[in-house]
Amino acid sequence: PQTNEIVATIEVGQGLNAALGAGSVWVTSTNGVVSRIDPGTNQVIATITVGGIPSQIAIANDAVWVANRESTSVSRIDPQTNQVVASIDVGFSTLALAGNQDSVWVAGYSDATLLRIDPQTNQVVARIPVGVSSWGIAAGKDAVWVTSNSNKTLWRIDPHTNQVVAVYEVGLGPLGVGIGEDDLWVATSFDQTVSRIKP
Repeated sequence: PQTNEIVATIEVGQGLNAALGAGSVWVTSTNGVVSRIDPGTNQVIATITVGGIPSQIAIANDAVWVANRESTSVSRIDPQTNQVVASIDVGFSTLALAGNQDSVWVAGYSDATLLRIDPQTNQVVARIPVGVSSWGIAAGKDAVWVTSNSNKTLWRIDPHTNQVVAVYEVGLGPLGVGIGEDDLWVATSFDQTVSRIKP
C-alpha cells in the first residue's frame, strides 16, 4: 500500500473469492479447493478440498465458511487443522455467504431464501424469504443485508427477529454489498453503478 505496486503473485488456480482471517488469506478456486496463503511468506501452506465449485468465503466464529455453488452445501473448515469439519446441506446452489458474531448467512441464485446457520450446532435455524438470485450478503450487528439480482433490490433483515424490515430499490443487477462506517454500498453489474444507502 505504500508504493501501489504488486509485490507478489501467488498461484492458486482460477480464483473466485478471498477472505482474510486466522492469520492467513483464504482463496476459493473453480477446481473445488480452498488455498490457504501465509501473507508473511506469500506461500500456499494448505490446499483444502471442499467439493463443488466454492464461491463465497468468510471467516466467522473461529472457522472458515465456504459456499459451494454446485454441491448445494456449505463447508466449515477448522483453521487449526485445515480440515473440513462439517458439510451443511442447504438444498440449493449457494452463491452469497457472510458471517457475524453468532451466525452464518447463506443465499443463492436458485432459491428466494436467506438461510441462517448456527455455528454452535452447524444447523440451519431460520429460513427467511427474500428476493431471488442473491449474489451478495453483508452481516452487521443489527442488520443483515442481501441483494436480489433479478429484481434490483437490497433487503434488510433484523437478526433479532429473522424478519425483513425494509427493501430498497437499487440499480439493475446488484452483486456486492459492503458495510461502511455509516453507510451501505451496493455495486451493480448491468447499470455499472454504485448505490450509497443511509440506513
